[in-house]
Amino acid sequence: MDSFFNRSPGVVSRELLGMTIDVNGQEAVIEQASPKSPKQNEHWTDRPLFDSGVEAYVAPYRGTFLTFLRTGPEGRHSCVRLDIVETEKERVVGPGHVSRLLGLEAEQVGRVSLQNDIVVVNFDL
Repeated sequence: MDSFFNRSPGVVSRELLGMTIDVNGQEAVIEQASPKSPKQNEHWTDRPLFDSGVEAYVAPYRGTFLTFLRTGPEGRHSCVRLDIVETEKERVVGPGHVSRLLGLEAEQVGRVSLQNDIVVVNFDL
């Protein structure tokens, strides 16, 4: 995991604002990311998000999917959820809409890297 993400979810969520995210070639600018603490993630602890090596997780939720990026050290159960992004053509509000725009419509796990201020997420694991 990149050291950028090995910090508290509050710090990471603030510093992600304005950065570009690239998910399998689909790019968008992050306008809002919500920090999620261990207590808020109690119902996700059995999910792959917290398995060793997993840095991104697309979780099913009420008929849609939410995209999470892990923060802090492994086992800490903290992350940020992508809530608002914008492309050249449109701005989407809501974590389910963000996942759909990024082409994420199934439960997936992936790796995250930071390349020249672009958050690159690879779900081809």
